[in-house]
Amino acid sequence: MTSRRGAPPMSSGRLDPGASIGQIGDIYGAGGLRALAGSFTFWQFAANIALFMPFGFFLHQASRWPGIAVVAVGASASMLIELSQGTGFFGVFPCPYRIFDVDDLIANTAGVVFGLVASYIAIGLLPFTRPPRLPDLAPPGRIRRAVAVMADLGIGLAAVTAIQGVGVVFEALSDGHTTPQPADLTPTLNTWVGAAVALVLGVVVPLVRADRATLGQAVMNIAPVRTAQHTTAPAPWAVGVRAVIRFVPWILSPTLLGPVAAMIELACTFLTRERQSVAGLASLTRTRSVPSIRADRARGDAPTVVMEPLT
Repeated sequence: MTSRRGAPPMSSGRLDPGASIGQIGDIYGAGGLRALAGSFTFWQFAANIALFMPFGFFLHQASRWPGIAVVAVGASASMLIELSQGTGFFGVFPCPYRIFDVDDLIANTAGVVFGLVASYIAIGLLPFTRPPRLPDLAPPGRIRRAVAVMADLGIGLAAVTAIQGVGVVFEALSDGHTTPQPADLTPTLNTWVGAAVALVLGVVVPLVRADRATLGQAVMNIAPVRTAQHTTAPAPWAVGVRAVIRFVPWILSPTLLGPVAAMIELACTFLTRERQSVAGLASLTRTRSVPSIRADRARGDAPTVVMEPLT
């Protein structure tokens, strides 16, 4: 792949494995710990390790994947970062502002390994890292549902930002620039971009899914059901109502209407008897865990009797 102006895909980089480690050793040999403490090379290498330690730790804690899989995912993520730096955003620009450094890849992967080791140690020493396997049959609490909503909004924001960023890049390239220029996107265009993203995330995705869950709800393993039929997915019109209530305020005013609407939704869960939100009340739906829906279907739609969660 070449850039628009014909630059090579990798115009600069450090491809000598262990060069930074050798420099760190030389610095220590010449000046000891004091010299090492003032070395940019040392702190950069150490920072790269520290940056990816949480990645390895939390990925293993959350997924319980085999160690080799965790390391592979961490190394792949690091490689993607290094390639984006060394190729000028994958060939879009002829001169990258950063360079590909194989030692950064080594340091990042080492950080994943250290995080993985810390996760195994935590599993062996700390009981709370070994939660018991319990059936997920209780009604999802406010925190879990709120996280699902925030995940949807976060995914939407990321999508809007990505679309706008791509627009800025292509606008700059079409004008003959080699670096992005300030975006000249009108408020109307931004609104349409937000509306398109909301339509896809809030309507299209749930309608494609059999359980009518949004991406955020799928992440939290919850799904909406009809209030009167506790194992039946909502009707298409109900999906649209939920999307309008959840997304439209953020599209119209992300600094005022969006937060206010979110606070009203949260307050509604405290005021209603069954802790329903405005979106749930308006669409005649409620939110349940996916395992509880499946369990009730398996026993012939008999409602699962559980204690209400305190959260």
